[in-house]
Amino acid sequence: MEKLLYELRRLDKIPNGAVREYEEKKEDLMEYVNLKMEAHPKIDQYLGESPKELMYNNNRNHVEFMTNVFKFNDFEMLARVLPGIYRSYMARDFLPEYFIKSLEAWQEAIGKILTPLTAKAITPVYVTMGKLHQEVLLASKDEANVVGFSDNNFPKIKERFLHALLDGDHIECMNITKEFLFIQKKDIKRFYLGILQPALYEIGRLWEYGQISVAEEHLATAIAGRVMASVYNKFYVYEKEKGKVIVTCSPNEFHEVGGRMIADALEFDGWDVHYMGANVPIEELLLNIEKISPNILAISTAMPFNLDATQHIVERVRKEFGDTDLKIMVGGLAFAYSPNLWEQMGADGWGGDVEEAIKLARGWWADNEKT
Repeated sequence: MEKLLYELRRLDKIPNGAVREYEEKKEDLMEYVNLKMEAHPKIDQYLGESPKELMYNNNRNHVEFMTNVFKFNDFEMLARVLPGIYRSYMARDFLPEYFIKSLEAWQEAIGKILTPLTAKAITPVYVTMGKLHQEVLLASKDEANVVGFSDNNFPKIKERFLHALLDGDHIECMNITKEFLFIQKKDIKRFYLGILQPALYEIGRLWEYGQISVAEEHLATAIAGRVMASVYNKFYVYEKEKGKVIVTCSPNEFHEVGGRMIADALEFDGWDVHYMGANVPIEELLLNIEKISPNILAISTAMPFNLDATQHIVERVRKEFGDTDLKIMVGGLAFAYSPNLWEQMGADGWGGDVEEAIKLARGWWADNEKT
């Protein structure tokens, strides 16, 4: 991973014009790569038992993600995400050689579809990724490179909760939650931080390694949602001594559990929280900001290829409500790959987890009360 980070950090920044052209022609680039890879005589061998639809999905995610890498010129994020991409697709029978051929196809597409000036700027990134193939492959096998949160304060009960999630046993998950909160008398913040969040990260890791199916991952996430709804009903606080918060997910972002955790935790901390959920259209969000006049807007983004949508929200909110005291907080797993990205986006802060989000919000509220 050290060599991977070193080599990718050395890449030159991509000019704005090249970024715009890459984004404008991303559909053409993706179609070219799909056709090129389909026609490869060894494509079935490269894909193993996986259907071609998974390759198409990979190419779609690739072009969206690389657009974000180029927009933010964040090659450290690229270095940290690449091992996970290798890991998740190889767990689904893709051969390592697939990635080499895929990068070659992307280079060919860039040379044929983009203007020479843009191709000259972007091609070195793909060439470097190809040269670093072995390093990415090695990093993909090292669990230390899996981005996620781990809290070992409650290992036994956390393991029980995880196994119940994997078994699809929502009743046992509820019983463990009640035991933790009402018998052991731990607070809700520790439940989210010490049990629920690390268990869901482990679910994500198991999916990434191909050890559980998409259906199992979705079932675990649904159970987590039911548990949170149950907890919310038990701990709901009517007194709102702090300000108003809108919590939302980026457009096209369907991973909402993290956002719900932040929304619940802030509400239990005395904030008047308006949770808007997953995949919220930006115009609807802006209407709600105008209607509610919140003190804080919290945006959750789990997938790195949705980061440009998050930045678009920040830019629109600044444009529409720049004369107000509205603070913008960003969070979600996508920012864990690049902890300083929130500053580049123009947000006011990054809440890496429930505890950090509460601390950040409290600090803003204290400053607000001083003025």
